[in-house]
Amino acid sequence: MAAQDVKIFLKEAMERIKNLMAQEKWAEAHRACLEILRFDPENLQIIRLAGKIEKIVKNLNIKSIKSDIKSLDPLWSEGRYEELLENLKHLEPYIKEYPPLKQLILKAQEGYRKKVVQEQDGYYQEEKKKLEEMIREKKFQDALRDAEKLRLLNLHESELRSITERIKKQWLEDEISQNKILLEGEKYEEILLFLQHLKSRG
Repeated sequence: MAAQDVKIFLKEAMERIKNLMAQEKWAEAHRACLEILRFDPENLQIIRLAGKIEKIVKNLNIKSIKSDIKSLDPLWSEGRYEELLENLKHLEPYIKEYPPLKQLILKAQEGYRKKVVQEQDGYYQEEKKKLEEMIREKKFQDALRDAEKLRLLNLHESELRSITERIKKQWLEDEISQNKILLEGEKYEEILLFLQHLKSRG
C-alpha cells in the first residue's frame, strides 16, 4: 500500500473512530482502534485514542456500578442481606475496577451472618420456653429429644448442657418417686429390672 493510500486509510479510520465515539459506541470504537494497531502498532495517535476510550469506558462502568450500589440502599436499611448479596454478586467481576465493592460485599456477608445468628437465637429462646413448659408438665422424653435437636444449632451450648442434665435428673427423680412402693418392697427381680431400665436410659 502506497504511503498516500496509508495516509487516506488512517484518516478515514480516525474519522470512523471519532464518529463511533460521538455516538458513544465505545466497544466498536475501541475495536476499530485495535484493528489499526494490528496494521500500525506504533501509531501513537491511535494508542492515545484507545487509551482515552478505555478510560471513558472505565469511568462509565464505575458510574454505573455506583448507581447500582445506590439502588441497593433500601435493602441495606431493611436488613435484607440475602437479596443484597445476590445483587452484589452480579457486580463482583468489577471489583478490580471499583475496589470499594469488595468492602461492601464483606459488609453484606457479615450483616447476613449476624442476622442468621439473631434469627437462630430468637428461635432458640422460643424453643427454650417450650422446653421449660415440657419439664413443668413432666414430658421429660419429649423435652430431652427437643433439647438434643437444639444442640445442633451450636448456640448456648453450656446452657443447653445444663438443661439436658436437669431434664435427666428430674426425670430420674420422677421415676423413682412414682416407683417408691416398688423400691421399698421385696420384689427384687422387678426392682432390678426397674434399675436396669433407669441405667440404660443414661
